[in-house]
Amino acid sequence: MKFKSSCYAVLTTTTIMGMKNSDNPKVTRFNNDFVHSMDRLTDNLSNNSNINPIELKDKKIGFITSGASYLYLKETLPDASILKLGAIHPLPIGLIKKISTYVDKLYVIEDGQSVIEKEIRSMGINIAKDVDLKKFPDFTFFTPEIIKSKFLVNDIVAQPLQDIPFRLPMNCAGCSHLFVYYILKKYHLKATTDVTCGGLGIFPHINAFTNAKHMGSSIGIAHGFNCANDDKENYIAVIGDGGFWATGINGLINLTFNKGNTKVIIVDNQCIAMTGGQDVPSSRPEYSSSLDIKETCHALGIQDVIEVDPYKIDDFEKDVISSLNRDGNGVIIVKKECLVKFKPEVKGQCTIDNEACLKCKACLQISCPALEILKDNGEEKIHIDSGLCVGCKLCQTNCKNGAINYETIQ
Repeated sequence: MKFKSSCYAVLTTTTIMGMKNSDNPKVTRFNNDFVHSMDRLTDNLSNNSNINPIELKDKKIGFITSGASYLYLKETLPDASILKLGAIHPLPIGLIKKISTYVDKLYVIEDGQSVIEKEIRSMGINIAKDVDLKKFPDFTFFTPEIIKSKFLVNDIVAQPLQDIPFRLPMNCAGCSHLFVYYILKKYHLKATTDVTCGGLGIFPHINAFTNAKHMGSSIGIAHGFNCANDDKENYIAVIGDGGFWATGINGLINLTFNKGNTKVIIVDNQCIAMTGGQDVPSSRPEYSSSLDIKETCHALGIQDVIEVDPYKIDDFEKDVISSLNRDGNGVIIVKKECLVKFKPEVKGQCTIDNEACLKCKACLQISCPALEILKDNGEEKIHIDSGLCVGCKLCQTNCKNGAINYETIQ
């Protein structure tokens, strides 16, 4: 039914756009009848689909929300009544009326501007105004702390969910981006990135980049900084293959056109990993129309282009530093398929010899999620989770005391 409705939605648009004879009353009548029937169908799906779950609990207070804000509400006020909008067009009017009549006070929690709230108010449904929910431009997102400060009044007692582990955003164990972070931090290089998997390196617990902007922006930002700074402190641009094909390629064209002096690291993991592993123009070699990043860079005027395998760590480090030390524009393509999408066979794993380990925690600086600190009889020990380790040996390279061993899986 969901598949059919999406087809009808497309058919509605194309049918209306294709019928240009507005003077024909039969055509006009068909358009109106068809649109109204599709509206009724989508309204029905919106109100009865599990994509818009409703939780009727506490009658004192209720929320209409969507996205990450729902999780913050559940963490802060797990007993509140909540309508979670998985689809916001069309809005599930029936469910909205149901929760509005069930609770004494109804609020809308949405990031950014009050789009959903305005639509609900236009239906004649009362949204409480006694709590000041500041919107853009004061802030563009909610957090559990903001919700706590706004709604923990005398007659509402928070019961936060228990035993929620503390998590920091990290790349996957063995991700090629970790090797790029390693080089940048080891040699104290300034670099800019965009908001793909590599963008995680901007967070303070990784601290590999000076700045990160939107997808595809890093090449243009690095080039602009280097021009303004007369190449005294050269910025490196780091970008994924998805970002490169999206809009980063324009920055590369600009580099050659303006005769810049910027090095670009393109992490080629054969997909847009951050958003689900979608294909990119260079990820389908079986297609005759497939493009090659190295050939494209050459075609755009970049002469200094190298491909490196991050898992061959010694050669990887030598080749990257050698390229960075050369004058002129250059591209370093870090080739390693995304571990999540392609799931390569794990042939070996790393383990820690706790007798040799001095607990200097240098291995933790690579930001690999397989490395963790465990307590054994009150004593801290560095541990490698065998369920996560893929045997990339980056931690072994970073260990100063030879306490990390690599073992082949039999």
